[in-house]
Amino acid sequence: MGQLRRQDGSRGPGPPGRSGLRPRSAPVCWRYGIPGRPTPGPEESEASPTTDPNRHRAQTVAPPAGLPPGPFVLLLAVIFGLVFMQRTGPGLVGPTLIRTFHVTPVVLSAMTVVQYLAYAVLQIPVGYWGQRYGPERFIVLGTILDGVGTLVFGGAPSFAWIVVARFLVGIGDGFIWLNLVMVLARRVPPAAYGRALGLVQMGGTVGALMASIPLAGWIEAAGWRLPFVVMGAVLVTFGVLARRWLGVPGGIRPSGAPAGPAIGRHVRIVLGYGARTYAPMATGFGFMGTFMGFSSLMLVPYLEGAYGLSRVGASALEAAGLVGMFFAAPLVGALSDRVGRKGPLVALGLVNVLVWAVMAARPTGLPGPAMVVLFAAMGCSAGGILVLMFAALREVQAPEDIGVASGLANAANFMAAGIVPLAMGAALTHWAALPPSPRFGLMLLAPLATALVGLLGALRMPVEAPRPAPAENRYGM
Repeated sequence: MGQLRRQDGSRGPGPPGRSGLRPRSAPVCWRYGIPGRPTPGPEESEASPTTDPNRHRAQTVAPPAGLPPGPFVLLLAVIFGLVFMQRTGPGLVGPTLIRTFHVTPVVLSAMTVVQYLAYAVLQIPVGYWGQRYGPERFIVLGTILDGVGTLVFGGAPSFAWIVVARFLVGIGDGFIWLNLVMVLARRVPPAAYGRALGLVQMGGTVGALMASIPLAGWIEAAGWRLPFVVMGAVLVTFGVLARRWLGVPGGIRPSGAPAGPAIGRHVRIVLGYGARTYAPMATGFGFMGTFMGFSSLMLVPYLEGAYGLSRVGASALEAAGLVGMFFAAPLVGALSDRVGRKGPLVALGLVNVLVWAVMAARPTGLPGPAMVVLFAAMGCSAGGILVLMFAALREVQAPEDIGVASGLANAANFMAAGIVPLAMGAALTHWAALPPSPRFGLMLLAPLATALVGLLGALRMPVEAPRPAPAENRYGM
């Protein structure tokens, strides 16, 4: 028998059909729609590869035809920024929608509930579909759906159409992030992956910043409908063009790709991997999900009630958190490419827990500069942890499991985004008779508790050793 090359690069004889061996000249083939998996031999059943949690690690392969990796990452950052801008923009026109459509604030909240519910429900199937059929096509689909939903929002004749529009946006949003993570895993080498993911996250933060003062000024000057119609048209245009720029393959799956396990069975298999699955879920739940839940609903009421700030003043502190996230995502990603994921992950987790502990201990009376520092540290740690979580997840899951595992982690993010503000609101209602300081201090115990869950997940995160950066980086990263 000839010499065979094992997955670890060593050589030696071995029986044919062993999944851990393949000929040196064996071509890269497809499994679950992702290249890099060796063809199963006669002794390997279709289901057997998914039962070994240590069988393969994510690897970078030649991508489909499209943009070079540098402009490709920039395109993803622009798309994610546009998505973030229209995702958060409707918060600026809430009072206008109440007056225009004669609805109550409680009814108005239905548009946000529908949007996030659609997003959360889709995470696991989207991860599975992206892994099986290719993430590029779902980035295109999600961008177009986001644009169509935003167009419907801008031209809505009734509030029912507003809800339909945000439902479409929620579906489109649900297709974007996980497939961005997967397509970067396919096209960017491990030594540059954290940096690339950070740059895309930074694009989203730019979109969130644009959806504050700049978008508010545009709405004041042109009314609320025109800005959303323009954003929707831009998103649809980017979605149509992105099909070519991303090199989306024409078929549903590459020829001869195995079907893989059903989604329910695949989820059960991934959940059976223990800390490799549960640690990212706990990390996302405790940090980024907590930040999203707090900033989207409870930040302004807290700062108005505890510090007497106006809505503009509260928004300025929120902007401090977004600026922290803007700088942290690419810097932390680049750092982790060199020193590994776990050290920065645990360090940022400790910073995040410390921020919530300080705010819970001193819910009122902190000086303005201290609040700016706390909110900047909150955004910095949450944004950096999001990048590190998905970068670490890529290293500890097999290629065919990344989609489902990422879906579970992102679903945990949005579980916290719903649970944290609910718990904080319940605390405010239950202790309504208390003075502001103890009342808000008890309220802030909820995000502190979830941040501790996130820290436990960070401590349990099993990550591989960092890979050395190549001497010559031919990927443009």
